[in-house]
Amino acid sequence: MAMFAPLAGELVLGADAVMGGSIVQGAETVASQFKTEVLKGIPWGLGEGTGFIAGEKLYHHIKQDLGLEKKKQDNVKPKLPKRKYNKKRRVN
Repeated sequence: MAMFAPLAGELVLGADAVMGGSIVQGAETVASQFKTEVLKGIPWGLGEGTGFIAGEKLYHHIKQDLGLEKKKQDNVKPKLPKRKYNKKRRVN
């Protein structure tokens, strides 16, 4: 972790030299650029998530139509396996 400290210092000094202002102005510029990039990425992330959910539902419907997956019936309780009891016999 200590080997990355000089790199961070160089980035700050490099940003300061490019911006031509103080470190605070450079940090504000970097923060505003980060905020705009995040805001530009939000619609992409929402669209990707929506597409994934729709694709997953379509995938399960296709598997059910092909008979590779059982269809889930509404309001039907699953049948539990019957328990087998050992019959006790009376020995005379």
